[in-house]
Amino acid sequence: MDASFDDALDRELLRDLSARRDGPGLVRLGAQLLLLLAGGALLVAAPPLIAGEGPALAAWSPLQGAAALLGLTLLSLANLSLFATLHESTHGTAFRQRALNEAAAWFAALAGQIMPPQLMREFHFAHHRHTHELEQDPELGGLAFMARWPRGLLWLGTVSGL
Repeated sequence: MDASFDDALDRELLRDLSARRDGPGLVRLGAQLLLLLAGGALLVAAPPLIAGEGPALAAWSPLQGAAALLGLTLLSLANLSLFATLHESTHGTAFRQRALNEAAAWFAALAGQIMPPQLMREFHFAHHRHTHELEQDPELGGLAFMARWPRGLLWLGTVSGL
């Protein structure tokens, strides 16, 4: 790769952005928890759609449908962001205090039904040790062909099931 990103950010700005602080991480973790709780509450408030147990979708009022859709959207956003929390916490970069990183990692792993933090740490750090080593990078999981062109099309085909 010919591009150099060493001068993409001013060193002082990069140092400020890289500073480990607890406050911003706690705000973000609180927002995730709030999204999970709000989304769950909205879905609980909507009548069930399980066959034979609740009203048919056509029987929902527009407000009930909107509540269910909003709840599902909030839960989806929160769930998708839980991997980022697990990733940064296992790297020890989400918070300044190690105990907060560990607690956030466990929260994300349990709430998002992702792998336990210890397994994530070992698995992901093996990826860092073997990045660009196609046969040894565990995150490629036997899909070394995806590292070659046309990577985007191969990735899209693999994840879409085409």
